[in-house]
Amino acid sequence: MNLVYRIKYAATVIVTVFAILAPSGFLVIATSIQKLCKDTKQHEVTLFKLTKAKSLEFQISESLSGMAGLADRGMDIITDPQRGNCLSCHQISSVEKMVDLDKPETKTLYGHHGTIGKTLDGIAEKYSPGELRLIVVDPKRALPNKNIIMPSYHRIDGFINVDSSCKGKTILSAQDVEDVVAYLLLQKSEKPAVPAK
Repeated sequence: MNLVYRIKYAATVIVTVFAILAPSGFLVIATSIQKLCKDTKQHEVTLFKLTKAKSLEFQISESLSGMAGLADRGMDIITDPQRGNCLSCHQISSVEKMVDLDKPETKTLYGHHGTIGKTLDGIAEKYSPGELRLIVVDPKRALPNKNIIMPSYHRIDGFINVDSSCKGKTILSAQDVEDVVAYLLLQKSEKPAVPAK
């Protein structure tokens, strides 16, 4: 299944649900999908080795970029509708707590969370860093028996009929993936953390 088809399929499902449940979410997602390939920079895909994992069958145990991720950058990616757009499907309590009613822009950035995907609260206790890395890079490979509409954020192969504006482009760079993983590792059940700015 090609990247454009998968994105359009995911967008169709998400947009349909949002149109029924939360009409204000429709515009955010539709706009995000339309701009995805036009505005995406071309990132070199990092080769990685799969190793055995504990919770999942496989993981990517080594950093894709060779550097540690920065959790504050990861939060920016997760909350950005033009990059990670994770909040369109997932709820994160620590991000919801960042909404300041006196600052309307914080509601726009942090206040709209989807419920199509599982909450990301406590995800650091469920998966290892390597498992989280594989889920972000290629969720269908990480969770093969699940019906997943989440896009592969660092993959360009295995797709057919890819739109020319999307060819050779990943959604996130290797360092972006590491930053997202660093942020997800802060999400524990008891006290979900917000990185210091």
